[in-house]
Amino acid sequence: MNGYRADPGEWFSSAGVATTPWTTALAKGWLDNQPATTIQAQAKAVVTATSSDSYLLGIKEVLTLGIPIYLIAGEKSAVGWDVPDWVNAGCTIRINIPGTGHFMMAEEPELFARSVLTGLSYSKAA
Repeated sequence: MNGYRADPGEWFSSAGVATTPWTTALAKGWLDNQPATTIQAQAKAVVTATSSDSYLLGIKEVLTLGIPIYLIAGEKSAVGWDVPDWVNAGCTIRINIPGTGHFMMAEEPELFARSVLTGLSYSKAA
């Protein structure tokens, strides 16, 4: 975290995000928004929750109940997702934002926002 904070632009750049004043300010804002302990705890919680067998059982239950699931990913990072075919087939919307990776909201903010709005508008229409 100290390395990221020392050069927030490099943090994003190493993830494939173009370094601009806006992306550097965004990275700095994200890093300054919370202490390292919070970020580490969140990352650990996500890994713990999603690596459990009960996680996929919960997803299956959500799909069975007809609750909409929206999957939005950066095209480059989606390749590494371990999403079972049945989840992709059962989700309400799956959007892979072209040419982006993990930080899709920084790489293509307008397209990311439109993708979220697509999910919201689909949800309202259903």
